[in-house]
Amino acid sequence: MFKKRIRYSVLFTWFLFLLFFNGWIVILAPFATARIIRVGLEPLPPLIIDEDSGYTVDLLKEIEKISDLQFHIVIMPYNRAKRMLRQGRVDLIGHIPYHSETEEFYSYARELDFKIDVKTDIYVVDKTILRNIMELKIGIPWGNEEFAAKLLHIPKRNFYPGSLESLLQMLVRGRIDAFWFERSATISTLHKLGIKNLYYMKFPENPAPAGLAVRKSRKGIFLQEKLDNLLEKIHVDRFLSGYSRFLAMPDTGIVH
Repeated sequence: MFKKRIRYSVLFTWFLFLLFFNGWIVILAPFATARIIRVGLEPLPPLIIDEDSGYTVDLLKEIEKISDLQFHIVIMPYNRAKRMLRQGRVDLIGHIPYHSETEEFYSYARELDFKIDVKTDIYVVDKTILRNIMELKIGIPWGNEEFAAKLLHIPKRNFYPGSLESLLQMLVRGRIDAFWFERSATISTLHKLGIKNLYYMKFPENPAPAGLAVRKSRKGIFLQEKLDNLLEKIHVDRFLSGYSRFLAMPDTGIVH
């Protein structure tokens, strides 16, 4: 009788253990199956404001809802994002100049089909100096100088890289002659800094759209194909409705 009680006790203990263990499996299953995608994003307000906000960030959150993907976003300069993608330390970066990066970039990166129309401008205090663009010292956010030189046909030595905010402040103080970058990010940052009365001109006439890129590897290509398929299921325009006003601005004007 005593041995039988011990046997029942052991069986009951195992039953409780299995019940507890299986319960945790059920609870943790969604987390265990989620695939973590490491993302490096360059600040580009209002598309990319921080890790939790921005039109593009909201779009990635929508992808999470309809897939097994979970995006771990880190905000970083574009040059760092490219370096980490090349090293395999991130899986996805953006925004990139669609079809307009350097040959070296495409040796290790592959673009998604997804792209966003953008406008890029050159900003100056005195518009008369735009007659001699080739002689200007032009500020540009870190990591963008190589593709900009290729896109604008301006020598790379003319570009002065730095952070978006600091370069705009340098422009106002006369430490650089001009600033070139994507319109929505520049205008949003100028408003944030309270800087007004800068002259802007759309440049070039046909700017490169903004896109996203993965690493050129078997894993990266699989991710690219999966993301493109998921993006086809989403009404992307719904997430970019507040962005369209920047595209509708005149090609030249004064920042108020």
